[in-house]
Amino acid sequence: LQACVMHDEFMWSSIDATVRVAMRIRGQANYRASQQERDNAPIPDAGALRRVLTLRRRTGAAAVMDLVQDEAAETICDAIIKHLPVHCRNQVK
Repeated sequence: LQACVMHDEFMWSSIDATVRVAMRIRGQANYRASQQERDNAPIPDAGALRRVLTLRRRTGAAAVMDLVQDEAAETICDAIIKHLPVHCRNQVK
């Protein structure tokens, strides 16, 4: 990560949360299923992680890939704080 910081890799970042990739995680009901079916799944709807959050650096390389529950700003912020050290986050303009 230090080499990435030295080359200003985190100055520009792109964030995306993809649903399709995480649809086949065992134990989670399909997001299109009824609320009752999602709640009765081995992994209930409240704990299902249906999105793969990707934060790409300036060159397009992935800096963060994490399963997240939703695309809420708080969820994304928590994932970035969890996976990127402060010196990387400080470089984002």
